[in-house]
Amino acid sequence: MAELLTHQSIYRRQFPNFGKPKIIGYIGLENLKYVQSIEEKNVNYDLNLGIEQAKRKPPDLDVKLTELLKFLLENERLLNLPVHNDLESAQFFCYRGLLTCIACTPYEKREPWKIAVILYKDKPDKAPDPSGPVDETEEFSLVFTTNLNRHKIVYGAEMDGIRCDQSHVSLPPSSKNPQEVLKYLSTKNFVELKTNRHIEFSRQELNFKKFKTIKWWCQSFLTGVETILCGCRNDSGIVEELKMYRVNDLPKISKKFWDPSVCFNFLDDFFTFVKRCLAREIKRKHGSKGLHNIQSLPMISLLFEWHPEESVHVSDYSHEDDPILFDWFLERYGKTST
Repeated sequence: MAELLTHQSIYRRQFPNFGKPKIIGYIGLENLKYVQSIEEKNVNYDLNLGIEQAKRKPPDLDVKLTELLKFLLENERLLNLPVHNDLESAQFFCYRGLLTCIACTPYEKREPWKIAVILYKDKPDKAPDPSGPVDETEEFSLVFTTNLNRHKIVYGAEMDGIRCDQSHVSLPPSSKNPQEVLKYLSTKNFVELKTNRHIEFSRQELNFKKFKTIKWWCQSFLTGVETILCGCRNDSGIVEELKMYRVNDLPKISKKFWDPSVCFNFLDDFFTFVKRCLAREIKRKHGSKGLHNIQSLPMISLLFEWHPEESVHVSDYSHEDDPILFDWFLERYGKTST
């Protein structure tokens, strides 16, 4: 059975070619937020306020690719994603969180993961109110596309807010033309918001640099975010200080513990590994000609699994038992009238 090694030393080479992420869509524009003040200062924000009234996501909500699949259906003609018959040109479609999870694997020591891969044909100015209850359903996401070496990726990412402390920022255009909204969003600087326990002891600083900064950097780098605003809290949930982190500085302050090149070289090799495993499955079931005619193939699914200190292993995956692409998507995608 094929496997992918995860040793850090294998991936210590030049940073791979990674194109600037391009915004091609948005989800939940009505939930777009703005960050008015970005500065280091002492504050007194109680994270427990309104917690009883917080609106949680439904516990039975399937968070796989639901919102991205809806977006794809609703914007199929607008996106006009290219149709490829060759496996090597197939696009990866996922959430940013999955990319971060994979990229951090060579440094992960605790959390295993399982990733199901499906080969499916292509288609052709208000002040903040910290006393208000949290609404977990109020999400705004951007959809990006980029290239990692020869792999094309389309991914969604929840965005915290637009930075508007440096200059006046207008509201999004009221026009229903998506291209005007995309132009507006593409010219804005987004900021990432985080909370973290006050760092008081050397052990806490070690854990911060070893485990948190790598994920903060991956998340922000994948979306072109340059600034992270962190609320430093105590054990009672009171944010007492705001600190700013420049995303480009995170690898420097954590250079003893992780290397960005290792992360993205592993991500690149993982995508290559996925295509190689799919190619083997295609040849086994449909012959070599299937590699250059993937539009005619039935759905193919594989499961990639990894545990700390081990290699990535691949096995068969039953899409029927645990579907990722739902019937409402399979029945409609690619059938939009032109």
